[in-house]
Parts: sequence; structure tokens; C-alpha cells
Amino acid sequence: MSEYEVSEAVARGHPDKICDQISDAILDACLKQDPTSRVAVEALISHNLLAIGGEITTDASLHLEEIARNTLFDIGYTNLAETIEIIHSIEQQSPDISHSVGRKGSQEITAGDQGMVYGYATSATPTAMPISYEIARSLISNIQEKRSPILGLDGKTQVTLDLPDNRDNSIILSWQHPEEVFVEEVRSYLLQHVEKISAQFHTPFSSIIINPSGRFVLGGPAADTGLTGRKQVVDSYGGSICHGGGAFSGKDGTKIDRSAAYMARWVAKHIITAQLATRCRVQLIYSIGKKEPISMAVECFNTQAVPMNDLYSAIKKSFDFSVSATISDLSLTTPIFFSTAYNGHFGKPGFSWEQTDRQEELLHHL
Repeated sequence: MSEYEVSEAVARGHPDKICDQISDAILDACLKQDPTSRVAVEALISHNLLAIGGEITTDASLHLEEIARNTLFDIGYTNLAETIEIIHSIEQQSPDISHSVGRKGSQEITAGDQGMVYGYATSATPTAMPISYEIARSLISNIQEKRSPILGLDGKTQVTLDLPDNRDNSIILSWQHPEEVFVEEVRSYLLQHVEKISAQFHTPFSSIIINPSGRFVLGGPAADTGLTGRKQVVDSYGGSICHGGGAFSGKDGTKIDRSAAYMARWVAKHIITAQLATRCRVQLIYSIGKKEPISMAVECFNTQAVPMNDLYSAIKKSFDFSVSATISDLSLTTPIFFSTAYNGHFGKPGFSWEQTDRQEELLHHL
């Protein structure tokens, strides 16, 4: 029986991704000046209007409009960056939440809300990410890097793999284009990218659908409203893996929606790279006002190389899941978050939650 694995990826110029990038650019600006900043900021973009709202407690000096316009310019929306109307409503963090989390700058941090998160890793790819996810992400990245004049800034893809047979794989790819460019030219150009990705991942596609709506001239915020945190599956592992209850972008490390999800990925990747399983999913559940998760569950889908009780015990001895330790161990007070806001949060080099520096310790406890 076939098992379908599905993943989606979107371009930097997609309206939702624009908002993610603006939110994380604001977060980084806060952390660059004040590492103890408390930030929960979101954006909405629609046509020629950008609204920024949220709660920020920081000693940083912020110029929100400048940050937003620079982000739009960096993505490629040059004209929009100059003309868009920007409104904002920012308040300090709720005193009730602040009291629950701990004073700003405190070394003892508790969860500011309830939440469930998941981390996942697999030996199926060098990045320990699902193969459908890597195909979708790589395709979008390759197209973006070329910056072809026949394409616009908005685009998306959806990859469906028929595992393990690889017989009924399909890919859907839609990309914005200038009005003077014929759809056939766009399809021909994008097909070349699909064929290269297919060869790179040794994955044939029996169905390739490119710009199925035909004309795709109006794109980005001019065609669709964007919101921070609306592309959660794109940000994590694709549609075949559980996602927690909250989005990532625009939130500092005290927000367990983000920090605990990074921790869960860190642990799951250790399990895979230590060859203790070929698939691993870690679930963490937190309660407001608690320093530690109230529960942890590890699922290896019957691929584990050691008894699950032993593995669970080794994980508990090797990792500190408290909110404070998570922020410290993963260096989440540094301004690193803008580059997570596009092309996914996981499976990319350079981030602390992708390192496996505790592998020896984990194996020692088995």
C-alpha cells in the first residue's frame, strides 16, 4: 500500500513569507541591541498597506518602518518598499505574562503559555529532513537564486511522493511572471528546474503541473493578503509530520512555540546521527508558569536500535528541557532569526539546533 508524503515550499516574495521576514527582522533588531528583549510581533500585508502589531519589551531603539521597508527591498519589492503605507501598534508585554515568564533579564525563565511542539529527523536525507520537503525547498531556492527576468517574486510548489514505490510522484509549481512574458515560456523555463531537481534527488515525477491557472501576472501583496505565521508546515517538516500549536516567526526564545520546537529538533537529530533510529519524532508539552515540560514523548516508528526505555532515559540525562536551558544551550538571545524566516527553520547549516555536539554524551548514557 502506498504512503504519500507531501510537502510545500513558497518563495521569499510570497505574502505570508514577507510577513514572517518582517517579524523576524524586527526581532533581530531588538536582540542585536538588547539580548534580553521580549518580542511577540506580527505583520499583515495587503496591497499597499502593512500593519505591524504585537508586544515588545526592550531597551533597543527601534525604527519599525525602516526595518520593514529594508526587508521589502531585500526581498525584491523595490517599488513597494518606497510607496507602501505602514501603520503599527506595539505595546509592552502583558504584565500577567511577564510575571509568569519571569522578569526581563532573569536567568530563571518559565513558559509564558501552554503549548505542544514537535521535532523530527530522518536518515532519508543528508539534512535529516523528509525527502519531499528537501525537493520542494531546493526547487524554490534554485529558482530564486537565478532571479530570472521572466519571473516575478511570488511562487510556490507542492511535492507529493508515492513512498516507497516512487511510481506516482507528482509536483505542482506556480510562479508569477511579467505580463509581457508568455505562459509557455514560463512553463518551459520552470520545467528545466523541475527536471534538474528530479535528477538531483533521483526522484521521477509521473505528473508535473506548472502554472495550472495559466496567467499569473498579479502576485505578492497586490494579489493576496499575507500574515505572519500562516505557513507553519512550510516552516517545519511538510504535511506528513506533526506540527505544534503555534507559529515561529516574530517570537523571542522565551516563547516555547519556537524555542521548544528547536529543542525537539535538536534532540531528534541527535538520535538519527547517533544511528539510534532511522526516524525520530520528539513531542514536548509545556504549561504556563512551569520551567520544565510537563511531558515528553519519543516516537521512532519501530526503527530504533535500542530499547525505547533506554533511549528515553539517555535523552533525559543528556538534555535539559527547561526553558532557561533551552535558550542558553541553543543561543537564542542572538540575532539569528531573519534567515529562518524563509526556506524553512530546519535542515539548514549554521543553526545551533542542527548541531550534534552531544552525541557522545547521549551514547555514553545508553
